[in-house]
Amino acid sequence: MEPMWLETWTASAKEYRRTIVLAALLTTFTGLALLIDRPKGVALEWLGVPLVAFGGVLLVLIVWPPRRPNLDSSTSVACHLLRRLTWDGRLVPLFPFVGVAIIVADLLYNVTLSRTPALQTEDTIVLLGAFTLLGYKFVPARFARERDFGLLFFLCLNAILVVPLLAARTYFADAEHSVDVYSWVALAPETSAVLSLLGVENSVHAVAGSTAPGLTFTPQQLQVQVTVVITTACSGIYSFGIMAVIVLVGYYSASPQTELQDMLLAHSYAGWIIFLGWIGLFWGILFKFLPKGRIIGSPTPVSHRESQCVACTRALSPTIAAVRCSCGAYYHVTCIAKELRCLQCGKAIELGPEKNTVIL
Repeated sequence: MEPMWLETWTASAKEYRRTIVLAALLTTFTGLALLIDRPKGVALEWLGVPLVAFGGVLLVLIVWPPRRPNLDSSTSVACHLLRRLTWDGRLVPLFPFVGVAIIVADLLYNVTLSRTPALQTEDTIVLLGAFTLLGYKFVPARFARERDFGLLFFLCLNAILVVPLLAARTYFADAEHSVDVYSWVALAPETSAVLSLLGVENSVHAVAGSTAPGLTFTPQQLQVQVTVVITTACSGIYSFGIMAVIVLVGYYSASPQTELQDMLLAHSYAGWIIFLGWIGLFWGILFKFLPKGRIIGSPTPVSHRESQCVACTRALSPTIAAVRCSCGAYYHVTCIAKELRCLQCGKAIELGPEKNTVIL
């Protein structure tokens, strides 16, 4: 349920829609102008972020959608988890304000602390999560599963790739601390340990002129130390396997005749081969469990589509009372008895005096 204050504010904003929209646009662009083109000798820079935030809040109030019934019948893992994280949906009305705050915080960070104000990879991840929060209430209820999955995906992505980086920069008191910290913590030591178990002596150390760790080993047939620098692009399980394969190829095949050509060849093609293996496994599992009738191009097309309850997606049955909305949506009486409102068009649904009596 939305808080009463939010419902009151949105109603007032829509009553004076044109005035609020004009004020929001003027406020937002004034704040952006102060952030982008800072006036010299005038202490107005600090007003930029509050003006942008205030304009964003006004725009959110203007486009705030009316209350809609939640898909309480959804059984997806994402929906259940999101209900727990949002205190049984009580925090959902605050999503747009949180999204605006995240956007403003990211832009402010780039302007004030970053040496490169341009949007980088981490900025893109943060902004995608913020836009997902902004658009959450605008997604139709029938797409609740996809909506909740998308939101959780971006939240997890930020929790894995952005939050640890911000924590590291806070710990080292360095706003420009490199993302290569992931390689130092979650890739280089593990790669070194696996190679040691496979009999390849190696060491992990810093490399001059680079913030990424280096892994040094000596090939069997080439008594020259070889150093592999593990950069940001290798920060993942996928690249972990590539690094291990590259080092093993160099350790067993490098010689005075071939030098390091085999390592370069492995570097060029190992990732491609591992990618094909992963994608083949993924699609194999998907086709194994996906219903045959839903596969595009299936030689056995679905000949008849049963009418389904929009709330629980189960087929209608003559033994279970059902009701039909004027928009064409069907519901089991037990599924819609609590809401008494169509999940597709929002119209009220009337039932008879007895639960087994249906008014169509």
